[in-house]
Formats: sequence, C-alpha cells, structure tokens
Amino acid sequence: MKTDKPIRPDRVEQTLRWATALALAAAVWWALSQGVDGSGPLAG
Repeated sequence: MKTDKPIRPDRVEQTLRWATALALAAAVWWALSQGVDGSGPLAG
C-alpha cells in the first residue's frame, strides 16, 4: 500500500461528514435513552 499520495480534500470532507453524522446519532441516542426524567424510550 503506497502512502506517497497526498490525502485528497474530498476524502477528508467525507470522513468529517461521517464523524459528524456518528456524533449526532450518538447524541440523539443518548438524549433518547436519558429522556427528560431518565425514563426515555431507550432507558434500560
């Protein structure tokens, strides 16, 4: 695997988009699991 090529900006942007989407999904899941009073739909 050659690594002499510079990282393409579109690859970086795609990675950032994925990271942002995952962070948003995690935040939403956490908020749902916590709920307003700790009894959200996903609370164990």
